[in-house]
Amino acid sequence: AKVSANIIFGRQEMMLFAKDKKSVTDVDLALALQKAQAEKMTALVLSSGDLNKKAKEYLKDWGNLVKFEKMGK
Repeated sequence: AKVSANIIFGRQEMMLFAKDKKSVTDVDLALALQKAQAEKMTALVLSSGDLNKKAKEYLKDWGNLVKFEKMGK
């Protein structure tokens, strides 16, 4: 789904991906980024679970294009 968010530099359109998983992997983030970039957008991944070790490393490299937020239960 496409969402719009107010950030420091104004309004930005993002592609939203929601995951109901215990653990989000680097593959999940890479797929989200790939789909978002096809639409020339950044990716916003929401999940009830945590990032695994590889996903945390992926965000260090690609954090400017992929955002991750954990949803509370």
